[in-house]
Amino acid sequence: MIKNECAKGDLNYLTDSDDAARVSLAAAKIKDLSAQTILLTGGNTGLGFETARVLVANGARVIVTVRDEKKAEATKQQLNKLVPNAKHAPEVMVCALESFDSINAFVEAYTKKIGALSTLILNAAVMACPLSHTEQKFEMQMGVNHFGHFLLTRGLIPLLTKSAVPARVVVVSSAGHNISDVKWDDINYSKGGYDNWKAYGASKSANILFAKQLNARFVEQKLPISAVSLHPGVIIDTDLGRHVRGGPIPPYRFKTISSGSSTTLVAAIHPKYAAGASGAGLYLSDCNPVDTGKHITMESAKKV
Repeated sequence: MIKNECAKGDLNYLTDSDDAARVSLAAAKIKDLSAQTILLTGGNTGLGFETARVLVANGARVIVTVRDEKKAEATKQQLNKLVPNAKHAPEVMVCALESFDSINAFVEAYTKKIGALSTLILNAAVMACPLSHTEQKFEMQMGVNHFGHFLLTRGLIPLLTKSAVPARVVVVSSAGHNISDVKWDDINYSKGGYDNWKAYGASKSANILFAKQLNARFVEQKLPISAVSLHPGVIIDTDLGRHVRGGPIPPYRFKTISSGSSTTLVAAIHPKYAAGASGAGLYLSDCNPVDTGKHITMESAKKV
């Protein structure tokens, strides 16, 4: 286990994903997650896969999204291999976040097949890719990381409101949001000036703003749902970094995949981040609430 990776706070030094789940379950005073139906996007590799593994191992009914059928079968087999005696067998469905048609088809299929949702973890992401666009002509990083998840969440809110337990939406953002605010006047870089890292930062800023505004809406409408966002840490050994491998390594403190997924698990399970609790609407890093960049404001959140 890597020591001292988590900042000091109420959840000190949680550097292992299984420990993060154990501590959060104890705080919630529940023995497992068997009452939970959890949907996680981008769960075939890296942080998403590890998060899914821990949730399955702790009794949740977990549905993972991947981009195609080939990845779906491989992900399902691997999860079954790692958690052979799961209370609920993991399920994997296809949802390509760069396509609104795929997202809408997924929401319809999920509602018919699963019909329940207590926690939605928006984990899938594209990072620092060359300029490209989604089917709807959005810049790829903003299109997948924000707009795709926005549409998915909107379609699944009816299920979240019917959850038998208090529901929550967990948005995996990044400290990379400090690189750039949302480029409000040219969100798709149609005027030129594309920078792959600034575009990534803008999409991660949108993630945090989305979570803040979503939580505010839930409070306003008196719904038993919370929304939080988080920075999992800098983990280079995942598929997320496929567009930047071989380049210069920035001077960041790196984490393991297990350590990185710890913050996601705390955000998804710990009672501090449930609807009505003090942590609802906050941004986490190292398993605890931290400040965001100064450009993250409620005024800006109302724009997303």
